[in-house]
Amino acid sequence: MTGPDATFQIGVWIFTAGTSAADIITATIDNVSVTGTGRGASDWAGMRFEDWSTGSGTRQDVTITACTLTNNLNRGIHVRGANALIDIGTSTFTGNGSNAAAGQEGWGIYCGNTGTGNGSNVTVHNCFITNPNPYTSTNVVAMGTYGGTLNAHDNNLNANATPTWLAKNASATFGSFTANCNWWGSACSQGFEVSPDLISGPVTINTC
Repeated sequence: MTGPDATFQIGVWIFTAGTSAADIITATIDNVSVTGTGRGASDWAGMRFEDWSTGSGTRQDVTITACTLTNNLNRGIHVRGANALIDIGTSTFTGNGSNAAAGQEGWGIYCGNTGTGNGSNVTVHNCFITNPNPYTSTNVVAMGTYGGTLNAHDNNLNANATPTWLAKNASATFGSFTANCNWWGSACSQGFEVSPDLISGPVTINTC
């Protein structure tokens, strides 16, 4: 899937709503490439998973494997909602978030839930994630959470020489973010866990 211009909104979109815990979408997205989605709104992305359901219980159970998301202006993957459970593995993210929607940060992978701490559940593993360079967004984050639960392990994260005071490899505004056994682009020192250069917010790290 290739976007011709900035009006290309989504490559893959799954949406859930309602009150019934029996309404579940289970999907595997394998070997899909999405390039060039635009920046029209904060949730525009190469792949978008939005859950607006009420009550408890998983409504989206999605596995992503061997996918390639490249140069999507706003976000590579956007996940939102308390009943979304997304597993992202063995995939490549390059140059996503270079020119995000007005007033927004650019993201490779976004895990969140607007306005609450009861957000989506996302696992990211065995992926290559490279920040855009150059970029014009207010800020660029390879992966992070804004109110969701994010577990990232065994990934290769590359800041791609973007200025460290703006670009991050990991960010947690609120919610929970555990990032164990990832490669951050350089050898990790004893004080790496509190370095402001590549990580923002309360991210739990074991460098392995």
